[in-house]
Formats: sequence, C-alpha cells, structure tokens
Amino acid sequence: MRSRFSASSFRAASVAGLVHVLVASAALAAPGALVQLDGTDGCISEDGSGGECAPGRGLAGALDVAVSPDGKGVYVASFSDGAVATLSRNTSSAAGPIGRLTQPAGPEGCVSETGSNGLCTDGKALGQAFALAVSADRKSVYVAGSSVDGVAAFARDGETNVLTQLAGSDGCVSEDGSGGECVDGKALDRPVGLTVARDGKHVYATANFTASLAVLARDKGKGPSLGALAPLDGPAGCLSVTGSEGECTQAPLLSGAIGMKTSPDGRHLYIASQGAHAVLAFKRDPRSGALRPLEGTAACVSDNGSNGACVDGRALLGARGVAISRDGRNVYVASESHSTVAVFSRNPEDGRADAASRHRRLRRRELARRRVRRRQGADRRARHRRQPRRPPRLRRLGLEQRRRRVRARPEDRRPDAAPRHRRLRQRGRHERRVRRRQGPAQRRRRRRERRRQVRLRGVVPERRRRGLRATAQVTTEP
Repeated sequence: MRSRFSASSFRAASVAGLVHVLVASAALAAPGALVQLDGTDGCISEDGSGGECAPGRGLAGALDVAVSPDGKGVYVASFSDGAVATLSRNTSSAAGPIGRLTQPAGPEGCVSETGSNGLCTDGKALGQAFALAVSADRKSVYVAGSSVDGVAAFARDGETNVLTQLAGSDGCVSEDGSGGECVDGKALDRPVGLTVARDGKHVYATANFTASLAVLARDKGKGPSLGALAPLDGPAGCLSVTGSEGECTQAPLLSGAIGMKTSPDGRHLYIASQGAHAVLAFKRDPRSGALRPLEGTAACVSDNGSNGACVDGRALLGARGVAISRDGRNVYVASESHSTVAVFSRNPEDGRADAASRHRRLRRRELARRRVRRRQGADRRARHRRQPRRPPRLRRLGLEQRRRRVRARPEDRRPDAAPRHRRLRQRGRHERRVRRRQGPAQRRRRRRERRRQVRLRGVVPERRRRGLRATAQVTTEP
C-alpha cells in the first residue's frame, strides 16, 4: 500500500485552494514589507470566496505555484482538481495594479485530468498534481501527477501564457508508459518534486513511494517536440535508496526527498530529504545530466550527522524545501517539523554547503583580480607609450571606421579596411610628431619676420624678394 502524506502538511500546502497576490508597497517604511492588493485584485480562488476574491477555475487544493521567468505568467498545480491553472500577471500600471492576476476565459484557463466538465482543457498525467516547474527559456511547463506516476509536459505561449500539452507520447512520461499514452520512464512512482536545470537540458523529479529521483533529458530542438522528456539510459537515469537492483545509482539518504534545486552554474543539485532530515549535495554533469554524490561527508548535512555519514547540522528535522540565492553563495532549507529555515554557505568550487572557506575564497578572488588589474595596467601603459594619443579628428575617424566594420556584413567588408586603418593611425602619429617638433620654431620665425618688417619699412619682405629673384631668374634664362 502506498504511503500517505500527513494531513497537516496537505492542509498547510493546499490553503483551501486560495491564491493570494502580494506586492511590495512603496508607502511602507520597512524595506521588503508586503501589502495585499485591494478588493478582488488581492486574490483569486476556486469559488470567489464569497466575493472577497476573483473567481477562478482549476484551483481546488492548490499545492504549488510558479512564475514564468518573464514575469507574465503564473501557474498553479491543484491537487484536488488534478489540474494546472494558468493566470496572467499584469505588468503595466496603465492596465491596473501591478501583479493583478486574471485567468484566460474559457477552457484555455486551465488543463485538468478529466477536463472538469468542460471548464478546462482535457489533459493527461495530471491526477493529484503535486508540483510544477517552468523552464528558464520560458517555453515549457512541467507538472508532476502523483496519482498517475507521471510528469506532464506543456508548451507555453509567450504572448497569452496559455499551456498546450505536447502531442502524442511527448505529452508525458510515466512509470509504466500509461498504455502507450506516455513515454515509458523509471523511478517515477508518485512524483512529488520537480525542477528544471538552468541550462534547460534536463528535468529532475523526486518520487515519494520508491524514495528515488528520476533524471529526464529535455528536448531543446525547434520542432513540435520542444520540451519533450525522455529518461536517461542505464543507472545514470535515476537515483534510489536501494539502487533498484542495479537500475539506478544508489543514494542511501534519499528517503522522503521532495524539494530540490540546481545551482545557478548548473554544476550541483541539492535535495531536501524529509525522511533522513538532511540536505543532500550532488555533482551534476552538465552534458549528460547524470548525478553523483560529493565525496565523503560533504555529500550531505543532516540533523543528527547520520552516524558519521554526513556533516552534523541543526534545524533540519523534516527538511522539505530548498532554495538557492541567485549568486549561488547560499542554500536555504525549510524544515516542516522544526518550523525553521536552515542557512548554509555554499562553496561554488566543489558544491559543499558549509561556512568554513568563504573568506579564503573571497581573498583568492580579490588577489586574482588585483593580478589581472596590474597586468592590464602594465599592458595599457606600454601601449600608450608606443602609441601617442591621436588628435580628435583622427580619433573620430578611427571610431567611425570601427563602427563601419562592425555594422558591415562579412561579404561587404573590404579586404584593405584593416591596412587603411593602420595607415591613418601612422599618418596621425607622423603629424603629431611634426607639430611637436616644428610648431614652436615656426611661430618664433614668423614673429621675428614681422618685427623685422616693421623696422625696415618700405623694404620688400624676404618671402617677396625670394619670389622676385626666382621670377627674374626664369625670365633671364635664354
């Protein structure tokens, strides 16, 4: 018999199918404080909540919510309806409050396992939808259907935010293939967690019943199968506590795994294990998507140390959710039983979640930056010594030449563009040298000539005498 989720966790997660909209208020003194939008703009619910909220569809038993990377779409996984609801987020102040949610009219506003009597679009692999994830390229949405042992794949319309399930077996992957309707997968018995790698190449799903994790390759092509999922071959395609008789890689502390996230650099995956009261760290192969635990005790941090197998931590009893800061320096783990959030410092080099080496890493980084600056400074000074500053006219000319070369297509570029630029640069250098060497002397000679002409009034200037003599010589020659 399959394990049941605790009633308290389900009630806390569902929140009676109500979705609240919160925004930061500029009028509040405390930075980061939240205030709910006024009236029905402040929430959307399955039945409208007696007029307090805007009415919606496919929201009964809402368990998970995700916002698309472009900020235009909000998607909700509904456990009771077995559906995923589509909500459009207002991003223009001219159209109303920023952040207000509206559901597309008609069946396009949601996709459910049964179609919800025509209120939603009919879908598959959505029974008891437990979790969802949006790809970083904003083109795909994935929903974990816990009762059908599968993951549904949807194509997302970037303009309307509407979801369309992929055609044929590309629309889902399940434990047994669902009679040919889905791709045949493994380690997907009751999936409860989903995440998409930042590079968009792989999707990871945690399964509660078999204490396992499935590794799914994502199609990144441009055809109709964009976003389709397929399991990896061999033991690299999944992790499990027992190894599943050689089908999966063994990971003893994966019991009760739910939440997980990949690091921003895509090199590591962190999993919250509710059964082992721990956070697990895995090294990820960006090409194949395969996972392997970090070496030694760096592979996990648990509430009791797990008999020496992990680093001893605290506030991890019932670890359930994981989040990683955008710079990748910190990992946060939410624990249900302790009602806490554990804070970890992450080592970007090897992925360990600890607080020991951050100062050394920052010091090494600063020293490397100084070396680069010194090297660049020496090169720049040497370059300036070799190449005196060009006059403004020639600098503008050189800049225009560079712009033309950048704008021009390869077939339009003249083969002599670079030599011509060098010739102009050499000419500018020569002109500057001539001005520096001859300018003051010429000015002094002109001043002396003017003074001499003033003293010798009536005398023909030297330049004119030279011209007269030259003319006379030409005319007197036979």
